[in-house]
Amino acid sequence: MTRSELLLNLTPLSTLQTEKHLIPPHPPSNLPNSAATNKPLLFYRQAFTFTSPTNNNNNNPSKASTAEAIEHHLRKTNIVAPQWRYGMYPTSHFHSTTHEVLCVSSGRARLLFGGEENPGRVEVVVQTGDVIVIPAGVAHRLLREEEGEEGGGFEMVGSYPVGAEQWDMCYPGEGGEEEEERVGRIKALEWFGRDPVYGETGPVLEVTRTKLSVQQCVITTTSSSSSSTSRSGRGSGSRSVLSPGSGTHAATAILTIPVVIAAVLALADGGGGSDEENGPKEEEEVEEVEEEEEVERLTDRDRWSPTALGRRNVFRKEVERQARLG
Repeated sequence: MTRSELLLNLTPLSTLQTEKHLIPPHPPSNLPNSAATNKPLLFYRQAFTFTSPTNNNNNNPSKASTAEAIEHHLRKTNIVAPQWRYGMYPTSHFHSTTHEVLCVSSGRARLLFGGEENPGRVEVVVQTGDVIVIPAGVAHRLLREEEGEEGGGFEMVGSYPVGAEQWDMCYPGEGGEEEEERVGRIKALEWFGRDPVYGETGPVLEVTRTKLSVQQCVITTTSSSSSSTSRSGRGSGSRSVLSPGSGTHAATAILTIPVVIAAVLALADGGGGSDEENGPKEEEEVEEVEEEEEVERLTDRDRWSPTALGRRNVFRKEVERQARLG
């Protein structure tokens, strides 16, 4: 089935389901994520559907025909230029020279954004018809392909703003003297003046500059209300974020770590008090062990902050000091 035999249907903005995610930076990996632009990662759910003019259903169109139809639409809109058809690299990477628009032309896959070690990372499933707008600086990778429709595996049409500089490849851990230069390039990039899919209006134009805080991991919005709470398959309604562990695990981890660390610092600063204030020596030792185990669990699970690891060492030294004094 060629593009001339395949109709691309654009979902009306009034019913389009969208998701916005502000992903915090991950300094240990030199991943700027949303902090460099203050622009969110955007998902347009089922922005495209495909039908045959002969039987009014998609008839399992091929990857080539759906990709060609998407490319034709993007060129007609003329905001981004299609440059490749491929899946997504299985290694986290980001771009510092351009924003990126990915349109899923075939299949289904689970993707990860923000970096593997980032507690504010975002994990989602995308499928044919979805559009992803990735601001420069946001790390992304393929986790795995999911079982999809007939017609082939996971494939996307990769596009970049018309006239943009050639996209580069930046990886976690890189940086050094170049890191500041990369962030400077990202901050200097202009945001979209028109929507790459819808033209004069659309989700990218609704994005406003928002001050990003570490706690502000995820913002999810939808254009219509529904009771749907997952992205496990097709359908309408709101989509919840598939974060590591649970939908709110990542945000919860970021919010609770400072609380635990504050308690650790209070103890490290000599807040232990006397035996009379804190009870018998045996109870004090049990509390110390429990606090140390809690910090162990947090840092082993969330190795994302050199500060957190440093404060863990402060806690250990204080425990050793008290043991010597005891």
